[in-house]
Amino acid sequence: MKSFVSTVKTSGISAVRLAFGAVLLAGMTLSPLTMARADQLCPDCALPIVKNIEGTDYEAVLTAAGKNVSYRCAQCAIADSGKYRGDLTLLAPSEKAGNPVQLRRLGGVWSGEPGALYMSVPVSHRKCQVANRAFHTKAGFDAYAAKNRDVVGDAKPMTLAQFVQSAE
Repeated sequence: MKSFVSTVKTSGISAVRLAFGAVLLAGMTLSPLTMARADQLCPDCALPIVKNIEGTDYEAVLTAAGKNVSYRCAQCAIADSGKYRGDLTLLAPSEKAGNPVQLRRLGGVWSGEPGALYMSVPVSHRKCQVANRAFHTKAGFDAYAAKNRDVVGDAKPMTLAQFVQSAE
């Protein structure tokens, strides 16, 4: 132990900083509601962007003028989209990890994938990434809503127009 402490001191890292780093690493095993990208805040709500973890995607990505911007949820992206001119694409997290629902705004009009369903439940922004999503299928919506009932309650699917309106 003595040689470890002297090595740490000679490298310029105090034992306190080393202990603090160990505590931070231990915190990386928290739930999806608390796991966040410490390096990036949502441009709309200013909360940390939640990582895509445990087989579930959380991050929404808006592409405008060739630039990708990450958001905490699809509702944050839609709410913030007014500051971008022209056409844009939004990749909204879905029930299928790695397979987002693509939304497009062309000429000021939003469109989505045929058959897609949407969820927007008024919750604390700390849980927005769970309650504001898109789905490829009704079965996917139902399974996700059942799994996350503690956050989304008895959520009902909505149309794209309703989803966009709820964000504005």
